[in-house]
Amino acid sequence: MIATVCGFAFSAGLLYPIVALMLERRGVAEDMIGLNTAMVGLGVIVSAFFLPRLTERYGGWAMLFVGAAGAILVLGLMSLEYGYWRWLVLRFLLGVFINGLYVIGEAWINAIAGEERRGRVIALYTTVMGAAFAAGPALAPMVGTEDMTAFYLVMAVVAASVAPVLGFRRLDPLRGETALGAPSEARFGPIWRGGAVMLGAVFAFGLLDGTTLGLTPVWALRLGLEGDAASLPLIAIVVGAVGFQYPIGWLADRIGPRQVLPGCAALCAACGLVLPLLAPGGFVFYAVLALWGAMSFALFTVSLMLIGRRFRGPALSAASALLTMMWGLGAMIGPWGAGAAMGAAGPHAMPLTLAVVCVMLTAATLIFRGLLPTKAEARATAKLSKPRGGPLN
Repeated sequence: MIATVCGFAFSAGLLYPIVALMLERRGVAEDMIGLNTAMVGLGVIVSAFFLPRLTERYGGWAMLFVGAAGAILVLGLMSLEYGYWRWLVLRFLLGVFINGLYVIGEAWINAIAGEERRGRVIALYTTVMGAAFAAGPALAPMVGTEDMTAFYLVMAVVAASVAPVLGFRRLDPLRGETALGAPSEARFGPIWRGGAVMLGAVFAFGLLDGTTLGLTPVWALRLGLEGDAASLPLIAIVVGAVGFQYPIGWLADRIGPRQVLPGCAALCAACGLVLPLLAPGGFVFYAVLALWGAMSFALFTVSLMLIGRRFRGPALSAASALLTMMWGLGAMIGPWGAGAAMGAAGPHAMPLTLAVVCVMLTAATLIFRGLLPTKAEARATAKLSKPRGGPLN
């Protein structure tokens, strides 16, 4: 299942820069390139509304198969010939289908992780997913934009990543047992009520993630870092984000995610407040950036653990879909808000703005800590919901 989600992450990481460069080579204006890119995100958001209900009715296995087959078909159509408006529609459909691999894969991993090792399993998943996403842009220069090789490569990766899971249909933990005429278990309302703190943490992560990925190079240039040095702050953030998730997951297994989440938010706020005081380019500067990346990504890792504690079956797939939507919303708002703040108050406004968000999140996780699921609740929930055809582990 981790391999399946990594197929999604690698595909997104490779296609985003490749398609943008292909459009630029054809003389497409920057705003139209942005519109084309945004269609993938729109497809992800739209599919999140109906994916949980379809999963409840037909099962996660079926949605994985449809997502992989649909994504391969769309990529094949894109590789046949170029047409801007044609690609616009196809990229929307790609977002719809590829989101099935991500949401269902993530929910499936959470369902079978087991409470005693959930933190390490989720941390392993987020670590490998982050590395797979980073591998896409790294390979983009080697793949090139002169032909359609990138599409063929992504088609092969998606097929290879989902193939091993197709033998586990009878162990599907996401298909519902909702009686005829009974309310659906895949409703968003109960998820909002039961997972508001976790959803808020993932929204904050989306703000941090979208802002740091989009604006860190600009921020570095404004601080006086030039040439290759301007890329080093973002590299430090990514290294911290990918490299520290497993230790954080281990810690969450030891002392509990309810205790770790406020700590991650507080450390993230502290990093944002300290960065304007440090000399750019020094060892401490990059160390704080790495810690910043680690703690911001941990907001997602630990929130995913807590979601897995509270929800099972179709409700878990609905929760994963909502997490995706909250991340996407944060990733859209963050760069716009932080960019406006930088324009008005200078480069230090970026980390300070994100620090304020993390201070608010820290306060929320402490004030509403009683709403976060406990280990006892997770065990009780697990007993009430078993996957069709086999045990959870």
